[in-house]
Amino acid sequence: MSEKIIKSVQTEILDTDDSKGIIKGYANVYNVEDSHKDISLPGSFVKTVSEQKDWIRINKNHDRSVLIGVPIELDAHDSHGLHLIAKLNLETTAGKDAYTEAKFLIENGLKAGFSIGGYIMKRDEKNTKMVKEYRLSEISLLTVEPSNRESFVEVF
Repeated sequence: MSEKIIKSVQTEILDTDDSKGIIKGYANVYNVEDSHKDISLPGSFVKTVSEQKDWIRINKNHDRSVLIGVPIELDAHDSHGLHLIAKLNLETTAGKDAYTEAKFLIENGLKAGFSIGGYIMKRDEKNTKMVKEYRLSEISLLTVEPSNRESFVEVF
């Protein structure tokens, strides 16, 4: 049985190139207890990335009607977490706004965030905090506080 989830991570934009709309960082970080008391284990995204990559979208604040971009690369084998390179659609108002809002927050000493949306498919039987497998449906760029605060983002 799966359980629907929305999980977030803190992000930091380190560099910008407003012409490309490329962001990169961690959609989720391994071995960190989030505000839901869950801990994502290394390997927990391998199956979903291989099976769902073409269907995962980048949304704003988990609003599925607000498509802002697409993942260019999702690396579930990264030792730190689910590494993401995404291209935001700067040709749309929503994509451009999401990019400039995140950049604005970071440039003013505040944090932006990523958040994953989907389902927990498997938990560790002995320690149910430990998530062994997810099925992602979307990744969101947030302007609110995330659950997991351990990721970094660059915008190019």
